[in-house]
Amino acid sequence: MLELAAKLAESRVVHDCAARKAYMSALGRTLAEADACSLAAVQDAFFADGGDLHELQVRIALSDGFRHRLAGSP
Repeated sequence: MLELAAKLAESRVVHDCAARKAYMSALGRTLAEADACSLAAVQDAFFADGGDLHELQVRIALSDGFRHRLAGSP
């Protein structure tokens, strides 16, 4: 079980999925094509940061997609 956890912790796919889910949750909606660049930057940083959840939250909050939401968006 520990081997599986270690492999998942190193997986880019797992990091990208976690970042995508956190980003969608922060936006309060499903993702659109316009989110691709901001999401990619968040995913790259999350992987580079070694999966640091605090930094993920900071990067999402500072992303263009989060800071420049359309009027009426949550």
